[in-house]
Amino acid sequence: MLLSDIMPAGITETEHCLEDHSDEPQNHLWETPMKKNFFITLLLISLTTILCAGDYFIGSGTSTEYYVPFYGYNDYGWSKFCFSQAELASAGLTNGATITKIGFYVDNAISGYVTNNQIAYMGAFYNDYYGSVDTSYPNTGSYTQIYNGSITWEGSGWMVLTLSNPYTWNSSWGLEILWENHDGTKLSPYPKFRTSSVSNTSVHKYQNSSYPASTGGTRSNKRPNIWLITPATDVPPPVVAIAPVNSATDVEINSNLRWNHAGGDPTGYRLWLGTNNPPSNLV
Repeated sequence: MLLSDIMPAGITETEHCLEDHSDEPQNHLWETPMKKNFFITLLLISLTTILCAGDYFIGSGTSTEYYVPFYGYNDYGWSKFCFSQAELASAGLTNGATITKIGFYVDNAISGYVTNNQIAYMGAFYNDYYGSVDTSYPNTGSYTQIYNGSITWEGSGWMVLTLSNPYTWNSSWGLEILWENHDGTKLSPYPKFRTSSVSNTSVHKYQNSSYPASTGGTRSNKRPNIWLITPATDVPPPVVAIAPVNSATDVEINSNLRWNHAGGDPTGYRLWLGTNNPPSNLV
């Protein structure tokens, strides 16, 4: 079967072949039922407001950890992790910006892992790392609560969270994220996050039965790789097709089409289906 790259409207489509690996880890953030198992041509267009978001990545390490932002195999916990002003500038954030979404890279394949009662904050950070006395829960009086709710973690790859309250970042300072896990249950397998090694840039504390104390956290050099997304500034890139992948044959009738955006801030997608190329039927 043939499936084009997902492209924003007005951009030239480039056709690619895709192959279904239903037994391999998949990212399920966006999916739609597939109705044909013939060799068909599909075209998927992301709907945007002409421009796409700014995308800023910090950290490219491939090692993993499971304590930050949260530890799924304990009932409760909190963590905090920081990014210096220099790191943000190196990623391309040189002016003040409004952060509307954040992403974490999940290394392992998980399915339907739900974490309830997750609360996250963002605030200014005035240092480059946590000192030996900085292992306590921070004063959130000046912080913005960016999220409060449940999160479903699916598959592997970038998991992007839309903030309930966008955060206005001042380019004069670094950035700190505080994450609270009030779920009250533990479950395995739990998400493991790709990290980069940066000296003393995260602190975590967790326990079962009750929420942990605000003091006595553990410093770590492992900090999760992060994707910071800001409002529209440029034409969005193609999305990434997850399944089927290139050169698919004998795809099951009830298979799902799965894809993930590779940047930008799409508000929806248009899907064309047909045996002709380019396809002529808008689904």
